[in-house]
Amino acid sequence: MCGAIDTTPVHLRSSPNPNTYRCRYGFPSFLLQVVSDHKKIFWDVYIKAPDATDDATHFRDSLLFHQLASSDVV
Repeated sequence: MCGAIDTTPVHLRSSPNPNTYRCRYGFPSFLLQVVSDHKKIFWDVYIKAPDATDDATHFRDSLLFHQLASSDVV
């Protein structure tokens, strides 16, 4: 499979606790991580509150990472 993985902050207009949902760029958001193939089909989607984490930390927290690390994904 040929594809891509990336994470982007999705801006929130308001949040229940602005300090909890603040991304590393300083605005309230949640992090959206997507894995897609060359046909633009999503194979994995992971969303969480950012807590100012970087992309690598976000990936290490995802179910996909844990499945790959334990060889549960073919």
